[in-house]
Amino acid sequence: MIQILFFFAITISFSHVCGFSVSLSDPRNFNIDLNLPGFHFVPYPFAWQNDPNGPCYDPIHGMYHLFYQYSNPRVWGHAASTDLINWKQLPVAISNDNWYDKDGVYSGSASVLDDEARSIVLTISSSDNNQIFMAVPKDRTDKYLREWVLPVSNPIITTDARDPTELIANKLSGGFRMVTGTSKGSEIWECPNCETVSDITDNHAWTSLGVVQAKAANEDYWECPDLFPLLSSKGADQRAARARAEQQQILVDQARQRERELECERQHERERERERERE
Repeated sequence: MIQILFFFAITISFSHVCGFSVSLSDPRNFNIDLNLPGFHFVPYPFAWQNDPNGPCYDPIHGMYHLFYQYSNPRVWGHAASTDLINWKQLPVAISNDNWYDKDGVYSGSASVLDDEARSIVLTISSSDNNQIFMAVPKDRTDKYLREWVLPVSNPIITTDARDPTELIANKLSGGFRMVTGTSKGSEIWECPNCETVSDITDNHAWTSLGVVQAKAANEDYWECPDLFPLLSSKGADQRAARARAEQQQILVDQARQRERELECERQHERERERERERE
């Protein structure tokens, strides 16, 4: 099972390292300054902050990680904690120095895989809602995961999409799924033969299963969807796994049916448009 709260890099070719090595000297004193919150994380230096992307727990090092949109243009800030109360400010994890993220690094998620290394994968979207890309830690032995790398295969998906979810393992048929927000609604993506991190970050591996929840005509672009399995009180036994798989298949079938209906509607609209032109 994937832990929905993060990963490890196996041998892949990478374009560059995200983040930078700086000394983050924070002069603030949260114990005496009453203008500062007692429990909430506040980045330093203070700047735009929103969308905590992929909070996760690294079972290898016993460390919680928090990523968040930070500054303008957006990058992904990063902090770590052992208790969710005391946070260590870390260098920026994902900066905007690639052609597909130059205008800002937008929302996404983080996944901890159930492999031996407990690999972690970040799924991220670009500011133009056209690119989905991924990142992995440079050094899995670093308990703070201070540096992140972007595979040269990025962007993984080029399409109308944003705000990818965590990776969801398909225990029955193998592979992984994730959901993105689109201008049509929530769309399911599948990597049916993915087993390793290099499989997951292959930009030819992912295919769309269709829109699972279509937006209404008066609604705007759908943002930050989610899809996740619910475990029974006794754990993920085979019956629970089958039920989750069947439920996901129902959603996929519904998405495909909805896509066919939308195509019929588009075809009818094209025919009506041609009739208006002839008039």
